[in-house]
Amino acid sequence: MLSSRKITTRFVLVYVVAGFAWIFIGDWFVQRYIDPDRRSSAVERLKGCTFIAFTGILMHVVLRHLLRARKAA
Repeated sequence: MLSSRKITTRFVLVYVVAGFAWIFIGDWFVQRYIDPDRRSSAVERLKGCTFIAFTGILMHVVLRHLLRARKAA
């Protein structure tokens, strides 16, 4: 059975890696594909809201997987 410590550690690691990837890839995408004159707080706000939605879905999937694995053990 997976311990609570292992579950939380895996969960946090996935979240941190996904968060950093999102920030760096998102910044690269905005700088490469959005005209400098059109970059605004609205683009950054959209990027932030998309991050929240993405990480919410990711948290659900990871927690569900880890809890199923714990239940099966």
